[in-house]
Amino acid sequence: MTIDDAALLAWLDGELSADEAARVSAAVSADPRLSALADAHRAVAYQLRAEFDPILAETVPARLQVVTEVTLPAAAVTDLAAVRAARAGQTSPPRRWLPQFAALAASLAIGLLAGRASLDSGAPGLVVPGAGGLQAAGPLAIALDTQLAATPDAGAVQVAISFRDSQGRVCRSWQAERQEGIACRAGDGWAVTAALARASQADGRYRMASGPGVAALVDTMIAGEPFNAAQEQAARALGWR
Repeated sequence: MTIDDAALLAWLDGELSADEAARVSAAVSADPRLSALADAHRAVAYQLRAEFDPILAETVPARLQVVTEVTLPAAAVTDLAAVRAARAGQTSPPRRWLPQFAALAASLAIGLLAGRASLDSGAPGLVVPGAGGLQAAGPLAIALDTQLAATPDAGAVQVAISFRDSQGRVCRSWQAERQEGIACRAGDGWAVTAALARASQADGRYRMASGPGVAALVDTMIAGEPFNAAQEQAARALGWR
């Protein structure tokens, strides 16, 4: 049974009719590849909700609250029956595939994390705005430049894995006390493509594999297999090119 990209994502979003949903559900259950893609989608969504719902629920500090009086225009009257009729005659736009969804989810995570860091003076300066987007800085930039994956007692930042993405860039996943993410080589620096909030470890040690959200994003980006020790050493010698 063939399930295209649009049907899979519509099923995950709960947008299919009962009959279509049953058909896609049966296909996903029977196909390990579709099942893995569905699990990756759910993992990203779960990670985003778990990490950022508490932040969104926090009260905005008084110093940041701005009250502005505005005059709202008169509300337009919409004929809902006409709108539904017009939509019924349109073809739904094509949905993007999972890597694009994961990139969008990562962008949302980065934006939320950057906003949080700017309000929290205790947040480490690992990710900063740059000319082309968010960039690795401070201990994170040093670790990405010099550290080999799984180095014991690495310090404030632990690099988890290194790999090439579908664009041919060297990318590295990383973990710190309160953040984890993915950065890819960009010129002489590192472009942060994903950054997620991370709870502190009670024993102070780092996990040797990325959390569910980062792992799911790596799966959508990686081309081939993660670097082994020899490949990683060679990439470092070449400036991570």
